[in-house]
Amino acid sequence: MIALRFHHATIDIKKLIFTTYFSQIYCLGLWVPGTAKLHNKAKVTLNNCLRKVFNITGIVSILQEFVSRGILTWEQGI
Repeated sequence: MIALRFHHATIDIKKLIFTTYFSQIYCLGLWVPGTAKLHNKAKVTLNNCLRKVFNITGIVSILQEFVSRGILTWEQGI
């Protein structure tokens, strides 16, 4: 729903929206007993959200997309 509503927004607005709504996933280890499987699922979900919000298609390095946009990666967030 967020990706559809802000499809025509600027990159800066999309970055603000992404960090606001999805940065709480980084704190997953603090409020959920962590298993490697659960953390991997959360990481994949975060990557998919970035693809949807920024309309990233094709095979690209998702880590490079995080870095080029100045957004914390999963490893930096935890």
